[in-house]
Amino acid sequence: MAKSDFELYHEDEVLSVPTNRINTTKGSPTERMMRVFDKFLYDDMEDSLAIEKATALDNMVGGQLDDYGDDWNLPRKGKSDDLYRFLLKLRSINRNSQGTFNEVIRIIAAAFDMDPHEFQVSNDYQIKPDGTATGKPFQASVTNIPLDEVEHPEIVQEFINELQNALVLGVTLSHVSFVQSLHANVYVATVLTSMNFVQLTSDVDTQIFERTLTNTSYLRSTQQITTQYQIESEEVDHG
Repeated sequence: MAKSDFELYHEDEVLSVPTNRINTTKGSPTERMMRVFDKFLYDDMEDSLAIEKATALDNMVGGQLDDYGDDWNLPRKGKSDDLYRFLLKLRSINRNSQGTFNEVIRIIAAAFDMDPHEFQVSNDYQIKPDGTATGKPFQASVTNIPLDEVEHPEIVQEFINELQNALVLGVTLSHVSFVQSLHANVYVATVLTSMNFVQLTSDVDTQIFERTLTNTSYLRSTQQITTQYQIESEEVDHG
């Protein structure tokens, strides 16, 4: 019979802990006393976890989301639970931002549940080695956000507005770009002997698999085609 979660917890807390001249083997007076204390603590932790789970934004539905949205001054306006939950998550993360580029990266990664290394946040104003400057000061850009990982593309503009509000006062979000990857298969068939070599060149990620059938060699090239979408953001009044 499998042990209960409490039994496993009790073993870790008491039975498996070495002691000095204190008998804590199962059934001993000390073990029975510690079992009572452990049960009290374990039940208390379970209750806390249940409350935390019930009040977590990811688990809220319907009216719970509406009440949470009222706290953040973000009405539903007919949006579905999934979409509304995403906007509430974005708003709550945003309000804890310190306005730095690292905070913007954290917001994007948390909102879309993506690797922060998949996109870039940069300062538009750059000094070249020759001393000349490019871009405008106090402007930032976000580039190469994978559009494939954006579950709700219909609220991209609202997402951009939240990003602007997350920046420190005086810094403007100049533009945000999304990248969409399209996968296509390219097949090349040539009549060759099995010892001949055929090569298909590509300027993007290419993997080559070769299989021989009688005297015909088939070459398959998997290409990744990248399309970039750029959306200009509007300056937002922080006041």
